[in-house]
Amino acid sequence: MKTPTPTRRPLHELMALVDRKVGDFESVEMQGRFDFLKQAHDFANPGDLVVDVGAGRSWYHPFFEHTRYLAIDRRMYSEKLKEGTDILDVEGDALHVPLKAGVTDMMLSVSMLEHMSEPLEYLREAFRILKPGGRL
Repeated sequence: MKTPTPTRRPLHELMALVDRKVGDFESVEMQGRFDFLKQAHDFANPGDLVVDVGAGRSWYHPFFEHTRYLAIDRRMYSEKLKEGTDILDVEGDALHVPLKAGVTDMMLSVSMLEHMSEPLEYLREAFRILKPGGRL
């Protein structure tokens, strides 16, 4: 039996889904974030492995339903996520992502770099898990 190819949702549907979870897309910050997510959505091909490091409550999962989306974040979110429908696939540290080198097509990381005590180590780790030609 052939597995159906995941399809992309229309962007207006994605915006409405995420808007309900994270807030008003009318603000300048949220509009910029949405523009970034639209571009990342367009770059991600069906079936690509997209790893969202620092996923939090996985607010951006709807943009990547056409991919194999993997949400990674620290343990502090795991109890909160058990209560709802949010996604956290792997508990892990952004400086030590529990994946082999060169396995992901895209690493998504929204509003993470400014929170890192070691931003260069974080970027090294990101490039470690990316396939050659992968996108950060």
